[in-house]
Amino acid sequence: MKTVPIVHCFNHDYVLPAGVAFYSLLQHARTPNTRYALHVIGTGLTDGDRALLDGIVARFPQATLEFHDPPPINIQMPRNMGNFSFDIFYKMMLPELLPQYEEMIVSDVDVVYADDVASFANELRADENCYLCGTPDIGYSTWRGRGILRDVGAQKFFRRYERLFTEEERDRLVIGVGFFAMNGRLCRADDMTRRWLDFAKANLKRLVLPEQDVLNICCHPQIKVVSSRFMAIAGYEPEYRTLSESQRAANPAWDEMFAHPVQIHYASGIKPWKFPHCACSRLWFEACLAAGLFDRWREWYARFMAPQMRTMFGKRLLDIRLPFGRRIFHVQCHKESRT
Repeated sequence: MKTVPIVHCFNHDYVLPAGVAFYSLLQHARTPNTRYALHVIGTGLTDGDRALLDGIVARFPQATLEFHDPPPINIQMPRNMGNFSFDIFYKMMLPELLPQYEEMIVSDVDVVYADDVASFANELRADENCYLCGTPDIGYSTWRGRGILRDVGAQKFFRRYERLFTEEERDRLVIGVGFFAMNGRLCRADDMTRRWLDFAKANLKRLVLPEQDVLNICCHPQIKVVSSRFMAIAGYEPEYRTLSESQRAANPAWDEMFAHPVQIHYASGIKPWKFPHCACSRLWFEACLAAGLFDRWREWYARFMAPQMRTMFGKRLLDIRLPFGRRIFHVQCHKESRT
């Protein structure tokens, strides 16, 4: 029986989306004589978190789940990392943490699956002279002029690469690492964990997509690029729907991504559990319902929205009361003059 190892690095805040990701992954895991070995490395996971995820995976006889204590890493996250969690750096430790695997799939959990990942596992063999295997980083490569990217926010985000990276480094940014395969055998042989961590420590303040920048730059050119269908970026789906036939013909990666995707990745800060009407959210909520996690999401969403609702309600009251006070009570608002 073939084993497909799939490794995830996340913390307590991502347990709910991890449950949805695991369920949708295993729901589509139908390749005969294949065992799906799920591994989790993360910080702050409670006994309840582990029990929740164990319960989901236990529904599928073809799958196993194993938790690993996070290793110590001497890296101080700078403030400019935004919403990235420290757990992303554990991806760089995987060849040493899981020495039993010659190759493994590595995935984020802000995803939903639409097809069997076993087809992706066949894309990389341990005897190949490649460290990584993944889909084209369509966002950055498109922004550089090899396609279509009209999103102004994305253009502003990717412009940071022009300012912070050399042209040679930018040419090495080949694949996205939200979903990729790693050649553990070759990475161990060439001491890649040390090389990745050394580069990360030396360049922390200029990394834009931290682990993606490190893995691409250090592994180039020994990176295998495969079809975009293995990881479709949800945020690009609305733009994809607006493309003309000629634009799609000139940029086939977009059709590859959305025609028959294996995984849909909510790569930006717009996540369906936070913004229920975002692109491709219907697929995530269908998996959430099927996994029996909808009530848990509803409770979480009520807590998530409570402070925002208080802020919105307070602003609304202020908007109503100030004009009313000025008209009825002749309230005068002015700045105090200073001498």
